[in-house]
Amino acid sequence: MNSTRRGFTLIELLVAMGVVAILVSILLPAVSSARKTARKSATMSLIRDLKTSLDHYGGDFGTFPNDGNLALKNALEESEYRSFSSKELSAGKIVDGFRRHIGYDEIERTGFDAGGGDGVGDPRGSAKNRDYDIWSLGADGLAGTMDDVTNWRK
Repeated sequence: MNSTRRGFTLIELLVAMGVVAILVSILLPAVSSARKTARKSATMSLIRDLKTSLDHYGGDFGTFPNDGNLALKNALEESEYRSFSSKELSAGKIVDGFRRHIGYDEIERTGFDAGGGDGVGDPRGSAKNRDYDIWSLGADGLAGTMDDVTNWRK
């Protein structure tokens, strides 16, 4: 009597599904980590690009744009130092790789004469005694954590 077996048994199918499930569970965190790293790299690149644009803006205009994400975006676009793609904007504001709004503040450097100005009509003073901060709160959205990206961290 010739008995040939066709197909797989239930046990063989369950073992194969178990192996696939284990492989997926191993690979999923690696893929997630790679996506997070790519988003952080995109955010770092954007902040470096904004820093370069702001340095040129400050050199030409003698000051930096007012505080706030929208003021930064409008100043850089109007002066043609930087244009923004639709991926970099949300509700008209600049967003990072994590789709969170980029933070921007114009600040006064300590140790300089804040009221001195350059005498050309800017009561806030010249870019020589002004500076700025640009930051992203990173993947967790919390300030002061290790995943924050800023213009002052190398």
